[in-house]
Amino acid sequence: MTNCEINVARERLKEFHEGRDGVPDIMRNRNQGDLRDYSGKIVNMLNYEILKSYLYNTYYSVFILKEAPEKYFYGGKVITHELLDHEDAGLHPDVEKAGMKVKFTEKSHTDPNKNNYFVMDYID
Repeated sequence: MTNCEINVARERLKEFHEGRDGVPDIMRNRNQGDLRDYSGKIVNMLNYEILKSYLYNTYYSVFILKEAPEKYFYGGKVITHELLDHEDAGLHPDVEKAGMKVKFTEKSHTDPNKNNYFVMDYID
C-alpha cells in the first residue's frame, strides 16, 4: 500500500468517526436558533433533515435558513409533518437546490395548558 493510499484510508476513518458523535451534519458548527425571531417574516429555508428520536420513537425536523446560516431550528410537530409531506413527494432535493420561501406563524392552542406551536406557509 502506498503512502497516498494510507493517507486516504486515514482520512476516511477520521471522517467516519467524527460523524459518529451523534450530531447531524445540518446542526454541526451551528447554534440553536429561536423560531420566534422569524415569526411573521418571509424567510428562505435552505435545507432540512428529518431525524428519528429513538427516545420518543418519533420523527422531528431540523432546518436552516438563509437569513441565519449560523443557526439551526427545530420544527415542531406541525412543521415536521409539512416537511415529511415534502419528503414523500420527493421534493427534498428541490429545497436543497433552490431553497424554499416560507413564513412561520406562531399559533396558540385553545387549551391554555398546552404550548404555542408554529405553522409554516409556502410563499410563491
